Amino acid sequence: MPLSGSESPVHPPRFGVVDLALIGVTTAWGGNMIVIKSALSELHPLAFNVCRFGLAVALMWLLLILNEKDFSITWREFRWFLMTGLVGNTIYQLFFINGIHLSTAGNTAFMVATAPVWVAVIAGLSGLERLYARAWVGVATCLAGVTLIIFGSGQVIALTESTVRGDLLTLAGAMCWASYTLMTKPVLVRHSPLKVTTYVMSLGYIPFVVLSLPTLAAQDWATVSMQSWFGVVYSAAFALTLGYVGWSWGVRVLGGTRTAVYNNLTPIVAGILGFLFLRETWTALRFLGAGTILLGLYLVRSTPRVRARPLEVPTDD
Repeated sequence: MPLSGSESPVHPPRFGVVDLALIGVTTAWGGNMIVIKSALSELHPLAFNVCRFGLAVALMWLLLILNEKDFSITWREFRWFLMTGLVGNTIYQLFFINGIHLSTAGNTAFMVATAPVWVAVIAGLSGLERLYARAWVGVATCLAGVTLIIFGSGQVIALTESTVRGDLLTLAGAMCWASYTLMTKPVLVRHSPLKVTTYVMSLGYIPFVVLSLPTLAAQDWATVSMQSWFGVVYSAAFALTLGYVGWSWGVRVLGGTRTAVYNNLTPIVAGILGFLFLRETWTALRFLGAGTILLGLYLVRSTPRVRARPLEVPTDD
């Protein structure tokens, strides 16, 4: 929707440390896709998630204790953290991990890539962020670039009867992630990314464990190899602990849409890691897709947004 000239633009900060952090986040997530596929050959999706999230929560609290002195939050903030944790950790992880397990790599990559679209749509409808047309073009360009990389890697995007359940779960997961991204924004005004992420992840983890109890009991833990346990540690330390904190930092500094579009660097990173460690080939279509993603990222990152009244979490004062 075109914006009137009377609306005040908010110019983005220059490319800096937070952008480098987000590139680091997508690098960790690119490797995480490979790690997850390997670990799920021995661990049930829910068992894998319980292990990696449990370790991540412990690491989060350790970092919080070492780096901050004030752990206090209001009762209303607690309820907001709980709701955010349910959306961004409990529900999202149930959708995401099972979606990967039930669908193809191509379909999963495409569905995950729609997350920035949902962030922009939800933010626009709720009035949290309004974007200029150039940013919308950038979001669409990124999605087109991901599509080119998928086809260039020899995968296909096809909704079939055998994958539709996994595709819908992954798509729902992308929408939950978009909602989580925007829900963290109001509390990041008053609390650090580390504190917000620690509370949200902890509160979202508890119901996830309860829902996973039957699976944990059925899992054959004796057959899990050291390679899979390494995958759990990697995913907990980098994809979750550093990844979630870095993501929250990006939302705090850049806003939801500008942060979310960095998510589409993940297939580029996964492709580079596949080339280095799995001897995957890079076709001309994959290079074109990577360039298209970078162009879309530049368009979104450099475009002003309209000043909007932020969503407020009431305090107990």
